[in-house]
Amino acid sequence: MKKTRLILLIILLSLPILIIVAYTAYSPYPNGDGVPFNRKMNGIWLAHRWFTGDYKESEVSELVLRLKNNDIKYIFLHAGPLKTDGEIPAYSLETVRYFIRAVKVLSPDIVVLAWLGGLNKEFKGNLDIGQNEVIMRIGNVSRELVDTGFDGIHLNIEPLRDGDRNFIRLLSSIKEMIGSEKILSVASMKWRGIRIPHIWHDKWFWGTGYYKDVAKEVDQVVTMLYDTSIPLKKAYVWYIKNQTRNILNAVAVSGNLQCEVLIGLPAYDKKTRVHNPEVENIENGLYGVIAGLEKWNQKAGFAGVAIYAHWVMDEKEWMTYRRLWTGE
Repeated sequence: MKKTRLILLIILLSLPILIIVAYTAYSPYPNGDGVPFNRKMNGIWLAHRWFTGDYKESEVSELVLRLKNNDIKYIFLHAGPLKTDGEIPAYSLETVRYFIRAVKVLSPDIVVLAWLGGLNKEFKGNLDIGQNEVIMRIGNVSRELVDTGFDGIHLNIEPLRDGDRNFIRLLSSIKEMIGSEKILSVASMKWRGIRIPHIWHDKWFWGTGYYKDVAKEVDQVVTMLYDTSIPLKKAYVWYIKNQTRNILNAVAVSGNLQCEVLIGLPAYDKKTRVHNPEVENIENGLYGVIAGLEKWNQKAGFAGVAIYAHWVMDEKEWMTYRRLWTGE
């Protein structure tokens, strides 16, 4: 009996050391850079000031040159928060048209999507997507924006419960309003393999089944892989690696072969209880995406990475992005 207890005690005392050794020895990092996977179809979120005209004319050309030099194709331009009734604040048609025209003249291949965001009322937000009137108004707003010149809509309502049928109805309504020739893009929750019966997990993670349902309705899925609360760099790289593979697989089983997938990565430096910028950053995120694409055959639907966000990217981060992703 004493011998058994001694053995158990040795095992318990050795366990932390074994975990440290295993963590040190394990490498989730890729073997190369992202050049083979960079399709020059990457995205970036843009601040509201570009929508309202709060910029100098010279800034537009500087912006477009930056985007072209970094293989950015998709702009998610913040067009305003969705209000309780599904409308957005008043805006100047001419100002918006001027920005879109200026971008297109400088780089016709850049796709400008109107980013509509809102907090789901189900989780103490102010937007009730369960109301038919709200769904109709969001659809009308979307149509007005594409009529203004946008190439499509980027919808960012969060959090969203796994399996929420109201969101599917909303997507279907928007697509009908804007037409098949315009892009419908969504900012999606993280993927989950196992459902944990807790409200926090339900509202921030989607299973394969719901990813499949969403992908059937849209042209583009942009997953937000930040604010994970992960405290260790290797663990975050491993997490992004597995998220990349599973999200691509989940979208692939939808049968919508036209649906693109972009992996959203963070560039902001503010430390919060769910975000550690020393762990969650462009460098570690790109390592994870590249590792997820290496030695894996199911890359159908992968378009690129998406940077959150333009207004917090500094020169050092752009250099890191180019070193790991575009090969410069």
